[in-house]
Amino acid sequence: MRTLLLGFIAISLVFSVAARSEGDALCDELARFASAPHKVSPIIQLTTDWSMRPDPDDPSSYVWGTKTCDDGNSQAGRELCEHLLGNISTESAEVNYRRVLRCLGSQVPLSLAQKARLPHRMTSNTVLAVRVPSKLTVEFVRGNDDHLPLMKISAGAR
Repeated sequence: MRTLLLGFIAISLVFSVAARSEGDALCDELARFASAPHKVSPIIQLTTDWSMRPDPDDPSSYVWGTKTCDDGNSQAGRELCEHLLGNISTESAEVNYRRVLRCLGSQVPLSLAQKARLPHRMTSNTVLAVRVPSKLTVEFVRGNDDHLPLMKISAGAR
């Protein structure tokens, strides 16, 4: 009986680690953002653009696919933006949003092929089921012809 129980626990841990492996680095960064010392709520704003636009540094040329992240002038924001700009998708803002939602405990599928009604906003006290010192709030606005997709992530004041 004890061997059976240990086997069940081992199998559960393997499936748990496999299920959590996607997005763990992002989840770790979100937990760090929520745990950073702050007096004013830090907020970042991320936009991704999967199109050809004039290069802001050289208006005579074009760039394909851009990401920008406003760090809200905070150290925690700078660190999260640095991670996001180096590790998220440029072409699919919604997949990025789904990844953040999953870190905060939502069961939304990662794949765009699986249709899911996504909340416009989610607030959570946990990242990967571990309590964090500040509530995290994520908001998402889909892009259209007039504006780029926008994801905002904020950590509540302590």
